[in-house]
Amino acid sequence: MTGARVRKLLGSSNERRISSYTPRVAEINAQEKGLEALSNAELLACAEAFKNQRAADSAAGVPARPNSASLPARPPAKGTLG
Repeated sequence: MTGARVRKLLGSSNERRISSYTPRVAEINAQEKGLEALSNAELLACAEAFKNQRAADSAAGVPARPNSASLPARPPAKGTLG
């Protein structure tokens, strides 16, 4: 009974996790509106620029996927080395 009250007050762990994604979803949706207006040629140019930037970042030692508090790294599966 106490667990149900706490869940009602704070939300379930799934609801809290989903709400932590809300700012990132808003950012993605805002970027999508800007990309919808681009032509195919402009999109290809953006993709090429992105690839070049990733290559430059990789050469400079910038990690490909920064750690995020809202998206924690998964632990290795049982029975694997790592």
